[in-house]
Amino acid sequence: FKTVQFSIATLAMCTTGGKDWETIFNLIVPLGWWSTMAFAFYIAFFTFAVMNILTGIFVENAMSLCKPNEQEALRIRRHEAEEEADELATILETLDGDMDGRMSLAEFSQVMANERVIHMFRKLGVDIKDAE
Repeated sequence: FKTVQFSIATLAMCTTGGKDWETIFNLIVPLGWWSTMAFAFYIAFFTFAVMNILTGIFVENAMSLCKPNEQEALRIRRHEAEEEADELATILETLDGDMDGRMSLAEFSQVMANERVIHMFRKLGVDIKDAE
């Protein structure tokens, strides 16, 4: 610890694996309790700070890899819309009482009295308050 530059280099080596910090700690012990605590605090703080930064970088990269890109999100939304349209078409075909491919107001009003049908429409995002 002849100069400030040498001390900084020694601290950097202790925290980056260039020197074993226990060797330096044993050299500091004769200087007193405050010096040893300051050195131990530096080692602990540096280690936790570096680990926190590395963990943050790792988590951020992992989260960015999990998030779908714009094209993937568009493809997923298009697929969901197609599934909803198919489900709605199936529901309407099932509800068409006389199977003529059309639903009259009377047929629709009769079907909308069924709670199960109302629930299916709500599941698709269609809120029916009054059939007429």
